[in-house]
Amino acid sequence: MAGSHWGTPCAVRLALVVALMMATACNVRTESPTIDDREVRVLIMHTTDIHSRLIPYEMRVAQTDKTLGLADENGPFGGIARIGHILKRERARVDRSLHIDSGDIFQGAPIFNVFFGEVELRALSMVGVDVMAIGNHEFDAGANNVAEQLARWADFPVLAANYLFSPTDSDQAPLLSDILFPYVIFNLYGLRVGVIGHGNTSSMTSLAESPNSLGITPMDHNEAAQFYIDMLTPLVDVIIVNSHLGLNDDEELIKCTSGVDLVLGGHHHVVLNPPKVIEDGTDCYYEIATRYVRDTCQKQLGGVLRVGALPDPVKLEKACDVICAETLNLFSARRERAGEVLPVTDLALIHERCMTALNKELPMPPGVENLPEPDRSEQLKGYMAARAEHACWTLPVTMGWTAPAQRKVPLIHSGAFAKYVGKLDTVFTQAYVCSDGIDNDGDGLTDMEDPGCVDPTDGSELLPGHQYENNWELTSYRYKPIPVDSRIPEDPKLLELLEPYVDELERQVPLDQVLGYAPVDVRRFGASGGDSALGNLVAESMMRRKGIETDFALTNSLGIRTDLFTGPVTVDDMYNVFPFENTITTMYLSGREVVELFDYVARRSGARGCASQAQVAGVRVVLHCGSCDPSKRPAGWPMVNEDDEGCAVDIKIGGQDISLDAQYQLAANDYIAQGGSGFMVLKRNTTQINTGIPLRDSTMDLLSQGKPCGKLEACQHDVSGETGGCTPGYVCGCDARSSWNSNTKTCDRHLECVEGSGTCVLAACVNDVSKLFQKRCRAFGEGVEREECMCIQAARAYSQCAATACVDRTNRIVEDGRLQLVAP
Repeated sequence: MAGSHWGTPCAVRLALVVALMMATACNVRTESPTIDDREVRVLIMHTTDIHSRLIPYEMRVAQTDKTLGLADENGPFGGIARIGHILKRERARVDRSLHIDSGDIFQGAPIFNVFFGEVELRALSMVGVDVMAIGNHEFDAGANNVAEQLARWADFPVLAANYLFSPTDSDQAPLLSDILFPYVIFNLYGLRVGVIGHGNTSSMTSLAESPNSLGITPMDHNEAAQFYIDMLTPLVDVIIVNSHLGLNDDEELIKCTSGVDLVLGGHHHVVLNPPKVIEDGTDCYYEIATRYVRDTCQKQLGGVLRVGALPDPVKLEKACDVICAETLNLFSARRERAGEVLPVTDLALIHERCMTALNKELPMPPGVENLPEPDRSEQLKGYMAARAEHACWTLPVTMGWTAPAQRKVPLIHSGAFAKYVGKLDTVFTQAYVCSDGIDNDGDGLTDMEDPGCVDPTDGSELLPGHQYENNWELTSYRYKPIPVDSRIPEDPKLLELLEPYVDELERQVPLDQVLGYAPVDVRRFGASGGDSALGNLVAESMMRRKGIETDFALTNSLGIRTDLFTGPVTVDDMYNVFPFENTITTMYLSGREVVELFDYVARRSGARGCASQAQVAGVRVVLHCGSCDPSKRPAGWPMVNEDDEGCAVDIKIGGQDISLDAQYQLAANDYIAQGGSGFMVLKRNTTQINTGIPLRDSTMDLLSQGKPCGKLEACQHDVSGETGGCTPGYVCGCDARSSWNSNTKTCDRHLECVEGSGTCVLAACVNDVSKLFQKRCRAFGEGVEREECMCIQAARAYSQCAATACVDRTNRIVEDGRLQLVAP
């Protein structure tokens, strides 16, 4: 990369932006090296939604990941040191390259909860990221935190063209408006690449209010993108949008703008392989404009059309006057694109075409003439409305409108959690050249007659790479998501950076502490779409927590981020389930508000495939999703409409039917208590008390109180059928099952427990916990010290399983039908 220019951060200072950009245009153009070829190859490396996965981690590989190259035997996965190796290897092979990250590097692993983003930004700076779009989870510890962390540790530009920033609450904290930028320009050895960044708005509920705690006013992302596209077009050769909007909004952005070459996105944690190709530039301008003119036309034709005769000429003349005036006013607001959509701007000619299109005789419909009144008038009225709609539908084309030229724009998403690094090999080709004797841009001028070919300073022919404005097109590309697993070496410098942070993390958080053992997977989503085993555990822990003890509890399903898989359940696992620092909030609701609350849960669930969007405790509920039958609801409940997308039909709290006039105490997570995920019935409640108790802590406490897995019978050994033995599938657990022999330097295994000290525990638990604990021995390398460590840890596994809670139905961690969803 030969150089870069960062755009002015504050989007409101447009005059200053324009001035700076024009100055930059001169600098970039005159200082750029020559591009000798019409084809330029650029390597773009893409990461997104790393979510603090700087350290390799274990996971169960899903089928979609298997199709992309991940496999269980190649774990652990992720890790910034591996990503750094991939980036260094791939970028060393080419002259022109960019590393673009699409945001959400914060939140998702314990290292963020301890260091609040410092490590993530230092690591990204070390791997050499060129530009990043800000994600919604960058704000999880507040606007002041992200501003401070970026100011201290990021040596790359971070973009958010669709955010308008106000000062943060603290006078000492760096202002986001001084740190975040709308765009950046890179000079890749003569090829000028503009990157426009967009932050997320859909998942940041507080942005709906102004002012808000983040100090951000969201702007329309399509309009913001088009503004900066239009600004950068004369100054660069290639325009890329780097987005954390999400998949649907990325697609809409391409359809609603014109001039983007490539969009890289994130937020939804998907891999688009192959990339999705979308045609740009029609939906939000041409389609809306034509719809507007058609509506204007139909309003003006009222009283103009006459059945059995030509339209009233005076009224038709006036109608076309209004239609043409509205058409020209519409395009005057977007002069730079008017020529694409309305090539003819002669008002008289447009008016003539309007008159021709609408001045048609309407024949009498068959059979209507003999109908009695008022049927005859009603039929004619409907017929004229239909004919007016038909005439107005074709009017824009008759008047000379044309859809703007469409370009095919690739959309790239590269997954999440550091599982992949996207590799995009691109070829950009110069669309026009000056030495071909052809009128390339249709202005009647060729070669050196064309100002697009001439350097205005001396009249010479422009260098090949700088002929015409924005004269390069993406002509070919190849995309590959590179799996990040144990087959990838780790960059030693990044390991060195991480080492003190990992040591401090392990000192503060006992990540491998075993809280329980799951004989089977504990799912966050129920098999029937209602309550789930993990959701019930979480909600029960909220309701039953000492000092809280409410009537019922409710938390959002999506706040529980992953399942608990078969094997030891550790503190690290609970951070994966609860990466966010959500706490328990209590409040009082009337019975009517409880009905309103579950009506909303029903509607929200109905909009998501009839899968429950809440998990509960202390309450049994029946919800109809997708539609609502008011006759099924108890008498006196609040009115609902039949066309509602869902409603509650039965609610019991503490085993009793709900009373509309009673008061019920609710425990909810603070996110939905503040209105997150649309829970406005909770947000407006004035009795809220935030207890400050994290959901993670309440869940860990309740989980660890359960009975251990196993027969819990006294034993001395494993032999089935003998006195003091255990039945098949179980082993005798105690501290003395294995012991290090310092004389022989070997591990004595399968020793017997002292009579009365052993308990029959699940053999799978001992095996899995032993493997987990023995990972602590990796620091010893190979040799006697490692063998001694492995022996000691194996002994601890026996005693651990004898005392560790079983995470299954024996401790009521199971789906029990407390929340039933009925599909339409």
